[in-house]
Amino acid sequence: MWWKLLVLFGSSILVVNFPFVPTRPAYMALYFSKDINFLLVALTCIIGTTIGVIPMYGATYKASEVKKIKRWMEKRWVKKFLNPIKHNMFLVIVLINITPLPDVLIGVIGGGEKYNFKKFILANIVGRVIFYMPFALIGHYFAGDVQVFEDWLIKIITNY
Repeated sequence: MWWKLLVLFGSSILVVNFPFVPTRPAYMALYFSKDINFLLVALTCIIGTTIGVIPMYGATYKASEVKKIKRWMEKRWVKKFLNPIKHNMFLVIVLINITPLPDVLIGVIGGGEKYNFKKFILANIVGRVIFYMPFALIGHYFAGDVQVFEDWLIKIITNY
């Protein structure tokens, strides 16, 4: 049991920063929650993916202090585009978390706009609870149909 949680935690951290990887921790949560408590599986995904976003947040937070990037961000059309995002940053982060958009965007937007780190983490956790809980619950309560899920997942990964 513990090795499954370790695999889930490690892949949650890594997959966030590599959007080209065909699988997400949600599919693993769906599969692993048949043997393990679904709350523990969901919590592992939530913590792992939240930790995985932090490096991108830090990198873009520091990059936004570079003079060329500052000048670009001060252009009128950029400000016009980013203004609604700035005023609704918590909601934007939550919504990106519950969509299939790459998770790297969350760190880029939060760090680039120098959003408060505690609020950034809280918004990530809220969005990820909304995203991962249904997968863990479905995997837990429909564990008898795992073979159907495995066939579907292999088809997606191998693209045939």
